[in-house]
Amino acid sequence: MPASLFQGACSQHQAAQEEIVRRPAGGENPYVLHQELGDLMTRVATVVRRNDQLSEAIENLNELQERVQRCSLSDTGNWTNQNLLFTTALEEMMPLAKCILQGALQRDECRGAHYKPEFAHPNLTAPSPEERRLEAEQWCDDFEANNQKWLKSTIATWNQKTSQVELTYEDVDTSVIPPRPRLYGLIGAEVIEEVWNERAQQKAQQKAQQ
Repeated sequence: MPASLFQGACSQHQAAQEEIVRRPAGGENPYVLHQELGDLMTRVATVVRRNDQLSEAIENLNELQERVQRCSLSDTGNWTNQNLLFTTALEEMMPLAKCILQGALQRDECRGAHYKPEFAHPNLTAPSPEERRLEAEQWCDDFEANNQKWLKSTIATWNQKTSQVELTYEDVDTSVIPPRPRLYGLIGAEVIEEVWNERAQQKAQQKAQQ
């Protein structure tokens, strides 16, 4: 990093801390707001995620961010001020929390530790083997289509001027380990796996012939 950029970042950080110290007493308590942030993120942004809750959480977070800007310190000293360090860290948590919530809201699928029940792949329900086979074919088609859309890394950029998250997506290299369905506990898993393995063999044969 060029020295000028480093010095500029240090000056900006110092100015931000001085602004916090100068705030009048009687404002928001940073420790209380930290607890509220933790409760909010634990409630809506762990493994199970729902769009209505995520949308509401983003609105709540916007309000919480405004309150964080009104935090005042119980300790305004200049030496080892833990209250100042905590409040500064709390302010820096706001963009990260927004990135998590906005990224989760946009991703309408289930993948790894991101599970949206509304978009989970369903069990097979067809009664006859022939119908169940067709249903498994459709299941695999939907799974592949979902990968085409969402097998990407979410790139979140924080716009300092607008205080908003800007999202872009980057393709994931799956050439070494191709994606495959996770079928744990799914009714009809054996038929889906059969169809999927057949497709994988066909693709391997086509690739070998090229």
